[in-house]
Amino acid sequence: MQKVSLAKALKIKNRQVQTISNLRTIVTGGNSRLVGAEVEFDVRETYDRLKVETDRLVAIKSAITAANVPIQPAIYRIAELKGMIAFLRGVPTKRGRQIEPYMMEDPQEFEADITAAEIEAEVSRFEREIDDLQDEIDRHNASVVVEIDVAD
Repeated sequence: MQKVSLAKALKIKNRQVQTISNLRTIVTGGNSRLVGAEVEFDVRETYDRLKVETDRLVAIKSAITAANVPIQPAIYRIAELKGMIAFLRGVPTKRGRQIEPYMMEDPQEFEADITAAEIEAEVSRFEREIDDLQDEIDRHNASVVVEIDVAD
């Protein structure tokens, strides 16, 4: 076990996810083959290693989750703000007289309760809040230390 910053633990977790993905590829690609075909990897040995690496990933994720408890509200808030931004970007804001290709040839009158300018202002406000929350999370990740099993 090694003590590392939460930021480093997140990088190690991502690397561990990639390791597991690579091992799965080896197992699925090499498990069934023509009789007598040359094999590059011992599939059973690779599968055994996959189970060990999966257990290691579970432990890393658990340590990260425990360390993130104090900033979990900020993490959830960022996710919801991003969802709101995506939603707002899809809200129609068409106003005034316009000819629609699928409608009559006469212009149609449109109105919008929330204007495009209001949506852009709201999106900008949400983006600033996300930046502030991300700064808080980054400070937390740099200062908090977790103990994890670091692969050799």
